[in-house]
Amino acid sequence: MSTPTAAFLLPLVGYLSGSILPAHILARRRGLDFRVIGKNPGTAETFRHFGFWPAVLVYALDATKAMLPLIAGKLLRVPGWSLVLTAAAAVAGHNWSLYYRFWGGKGLATASGALLFLLPLNFSIALIPALLAWRRTGWVPASGVVAFPIIIALTWLRETDLIFRLAAILLPLVILVRVRRDIAANWPFKQSRETAPR
Repeated sequence: MSTPTAAFLLPLVGYLSGSILPAHILARRRGLDFRVIGKNPGTAETFRHFGFWPAVLVYALDATKAMLPLIAGKLLRVPGWSLVLTAAAAVAGHNWSLYYRFWGGKGLATASGALLFLLPLNFSIALIPALLAWRRTGWVPASGVVAFPIIIALTWLRETDLIFRLAAILLPLVILVRVRRDIAANWPFKQSRETAPR
């Protein structure tokens, strides 16, 4: 496959990969349908219903489904804009899955896989404050509310390639479209510790 062809096809691959929902698959195998109970098919709900290790597995799979198309793109030497669009498409696939009539999750784990690949140092620096925010509030999107501004600031300060600066903004925007109502309802981190994952 030629590099130009791969560059244009890779975002589609990213979307199709992102549309796979491991949390929903795992829950269905255990007799639970997140769609029926109105829950988000992601790491946090997996933790609440099935425990720590299933949640770790779901997180790893959600992150990996973003990373695999990006690794393929790197091997095919596609340009940076294709990698960034592929990352955003993977997150969009998780949030609005083609396989489940555009139902999906919030995209934080999928975005973390993409950011770990695209901006590994900046992601790593933001990870600890993000986890502390989640732990302190018990509200999963709090991790993104804390981490994304840190990643954006670091990227614009450290990175010279404009396309990766734009990636640091584009991925949070895709998530924001999905979780804007949750943020408005919970701001500023109103959720009680009593509802935090245990």
